[in-house]
This record gives sequence, C-alpha cells and structure tokens, in this order.
Amino acid sequence: MKIRRFNIIFEILLLTVLSYWVLKPLLVKGYFPMHDDTQPARIFEMAQALKEGQFPVRWVGDLGYGAGYPLFNFYAPLPYYIGALVYLTGLNAIYTAKITFGIGIILSALLMYFFLKKIAGRTAGMVGSIMYLYAPYHAVNIYVRGALGELYAYSFIPLLALGIYQLFSYNTKQNVRRGVLWGTMGLSGMILSHNILGMLGLIFLLLFIALIYIYLLVKKLNLKIMLPLGLIGIFSLMLTSFFWMPAVFEKQYTNVESVVRGGSNFSDHFVYPDQLWNSAWGYAGSAPARADGMSFMIGKFHLILTVISLFLYLMFFKRKNNSYGNVFLISAALFILSTFMMLQSSRFIWLLIPFFKYIQFPWRFLNFSLFFLVLSILYLFTFLKENQKKTLSALVIIFSILFYAKFFQPAMYITSTDADYISAANLTGKMSAISDEYLPVKFIKKNGQEIIDSHNALSSINARVDIDRFTYKEIAINSPESGEYISPFTFFPGWEAILDGKKTSVKETFGRISLSVPDGESKLTLKFTDTPVRKIANTISIFGIFLLVYVALFRVKFPL
Repeated sequence: MKIRRFNIIFEILLLTVLSYWVLKPLLVKGYFPMHDDTQPARIFEMAQALKEGQFPVRWVGDLGYGAGYPLFNFYAPLPYYIGALVYLTGLNAIYTAKITFGIGIILSALLMYFFLKKIAGRTAGMVGSIMYLYAPYHAVNIYVRGALGELYAYSFIPLLALGIYQLFSYNTKQNVRRGVLWGTMGLSGMILSHNILGMLGLIFLLLFIALIYIYLLVKKLNLKIMLPLGLIGIFSLMLTSFFWMPAVFEKQYTNVESVVRGGSNFSDHFVYPDQLWNSAWGYAGSAPARADGMSFMIGKFHLILTVISLFLYLMFFKRKNNSYGNVFLISAALFILSTFMMLQSSRFIWLLIPFFKYIQFPWRFLNFSLFFLVLSILYLFTFLKENQKKTLSALVIIFSILFYAKFFQPAMYITSTDADYISAANLTGKMSAISDEYLPVKFIKKNGQEIIDSHNALSSINARVDIDRFTYKEIAINSPESGEYISPFTFFPGWEAILDGKKTSVKETFGRISLSVPDGESKLTLKFTDTPVRKIANTISIFGIFLLVYVALFRVKFPL
C-alpha cells in the first residue's frame, strides 16, 4: 500500500514537472490578452455571489452593464466555483484566474494519465498524457482563446472514458460501481464546465451505447452491460439538472439566439482538411473561408505517429493476444467521425440537427479528435518489450515538448491590475460588453440608464437604493402621484417584488423590472427566487447525489 501511494505521488509530481512548459506563461508576472478576456471578472462575481450565500449561483449583480443578469443560469459554472474558492483565500483576481487555468491544465494531464495507465500501462500512459497535454489546440484554448470552460471540459473527457472502460474490463460488481461513478463524474464535469462540450460528450456516449447494443444483438450476447452504461448518462443528467434544465427552459427570456447569428454562424467556420495538418499560428479569431487568424492544426507529430499505428494495425490486426486492437479500432473510428464533423462535407448533418447551431464553431470537435487520436497512437506500444517502451516513451515525450512547447505562450504580456477587471467602471462597462447574450431581448444597452432616469423624472418619481445585493434589493420610493417605476435592475423570471409589505406583480420595461407604485413614500423589496423549473431541477440534482452515493458505497446488485 505504501509503495502504491508513493508511486501515485511520484507520477503526479512527474506529470506536474513535465507540464512546466505549458504552465510557464502563468508563472510570469503580469497577465495576457485573450479572446474571452473576462475570466478574472467572472471569478470575482462568482466569489461575491457565494459570499452573499447564493447557491447554486445563478445571478451576478455587476455585469449586465450594472443591471445584473443570470450569467451562471446559462454559463457553465464549475471552473468559476473552483476559481471563486481560490479567490476567497485572499488572492487577487488576476492571480486567481491564472491559478484556475493552471488547475485545469494539470487536471487534463492527470486524468488522461490515470485513464491510459489502466488500458495501456504506466509507460504508455505517461506518453499519452503528455501528447494530450501538449496538443496545439490545447494551447489555442488556453493562450489564444482563454476558453476556461473548454479547458476544463477537455480535462474531464478521460474520466468519462475511464468509467466506460471499467464497465467492460472488470467483471466484478465493485468495478462496475466504480465505472458508473467515474463515468458519471466525467460527464457531469464536462456538462458543468462547458455546455456545448458536455452536450457533445453525451452524444458520443449515446452513440457508443447504440453501437454496443447493436453489436450485442447481432452477436446474441448478454445485454446486461447496457444498464450501468445507461446509468452513466442518467446520473449525469440528474446531477447536473440544476444547471442544464433552467438553461434549456429559460433561454427564451434572453438574447442567447444572438450567439448563432452573424459571425458565429457555424456555416462560416468549417475547417479545410489541410488546416488540420498545417495552419499558421495566430492570436486572432475564426473567420469565414481561409481568413482565420488562429490555428486548427492537430499536430504533425501526432498525425505521423497515428499513421504508423494504423500501418501496424493493418499488418497485425489478426493477432489474438493484442487486446488493445479493439481500443484502436474504436478510437480510430471516433477520430474520423469527430474530424469529419469539422469539415464542410458534414454540413448536411449540422442542418439536420437543429441544436447543433449552438455549437457555433465546428472546430470545437478538435477536443474530441485529439482525445481519440492519442488513444490510437498508443497502439504502437503494444508491440514493444518494457525496455523498448521506456526508450520510445522518452523519445516521444522529448519530441512532443520540443515540437509543441513554442505554442504555449500568449501574444504578449501586459501589466494589468485587478481594477482593469473588477472595478465598478470596468465590470459595468468593458467586461459587460464582452458577453451580454444572457440579457433580455428588450434590454436597452446604450443610454439605457439615462432613458430610465428620464422616464422616472417625468413621473417625478424619486428612488433611492438602500440595499443592493445581487439577489436582494431595498429601494425607498417617493412619488407625488401613482405611476410606473422602472428600476435599474434587469428583469428575469424569479424576481419578486414586495411593496410596503405586500407582494405585487412586476413586468418588463426596457428589459428592466418595473411596477406600479402609489403616491407618497413606499418601501420596495426585490428578491430573486427560484422558479418552478429551478426548484424541480435542484430537487432532481439532490436526489441524483443520493442515488450516486448509494451506488458508489453500497452493494448494488448490478447484473453482470
């Protein structure tokens, strides 16, 4: 037991050391620009919401141009919960953002290693983990796009795969329980880290279940394995229902459809096949045709090793003692599928499936292509003796770092302070403008507050906000006559108004909460509460937690 524990600690330390060139820019003083340059602000807002006792966090009060909006009702929250916990230790927002990125990077290496160690051994696992870590698109996600959610979702893909693998490789009830547990944690982590990759992870799981079902029927084999496989999907949806159910059923109250129009229409962002082999490195964005300012290359070293693995498979696929051949076949097929989905040739599929428009960028499938590609590469190691594996492992790790480390750097370093992200002016201005699709459709952004103030002034309504917390407001109102008061706060289902101790109805005006007020002095209280959908979703999540704990800890009689 002590030796095993020492080995695990050593493996974690070794992977952390080998991750140095990926982490290095995070250790440099200062910060760097990225496409989604709001991460310190979002982490700060999450921390403030937690400090106020909000959980699960849905509403932030400073973004949305100072009017607040339901950011984490729609935007996957897991990385920001992690970041908020770091921030609440007393670190500043920029350091916290860098640490949160670093945690996601290390997590991808560790989870990939522990998955691959199970299926291919310690040596091959170390190689696969490094190739997964140093893939060029991983650098794009971190230092070009600043896609914190995708970084974490990419990290959880191996955990989902580990759960599935354990179901098929260990014929004991204990390992079936572990398979359900790991698989559920992996898929749940993906869903809570990034809506789109979580959805795609679920689709890949359903596709895999369908193929296994067909295979078992054709071979007339026992279908009992279908139960724990299905439970991974069911438990994941239950655990994460507090997030995805409101996101699905309340999106009509927002301007979220704007993300699939204009420059984010998927038809403009298919990848050309040669771009997967070689495309110029850059820090701009994705654009129609070949005008892209960012790279979509898979990695030449990755592809060369995959071709060698394919050649070996075609030569030796009839070898009975090579069980990894099935893993290679499945991973190669899924690599081809996920790569195909990035190409213009797959457009008919995108048009057939309406919700695919929310993926926005077909090249997001690169996250899955890289995972399946690394699995394919490890077929090389099945032909080698242990000393040969170690030699090849060292060479592949060294060349991976030599070839790819140069991509893991930002466009530049800038001298930023927390005020650039979390000052009142920047939260309500620049940070709000970067991502405002979850505001109501009728929300007036430009001069909105001036319009509201003008309306209230015409009615001679004077209002003073005495308490302004994210989900609780107290407002003193003085009006010479009855009229309509328009508050400075965003309208969204769940806001309740109590006027002079009595609950009163609210409506939406200019995207803000408004209500009728009597003449004279009044005390208005606004509370953000759970809608029926949120209450049901929260209850399902709690029930899912109890079910998963029961399956994980007690002797559930899974049929084998």
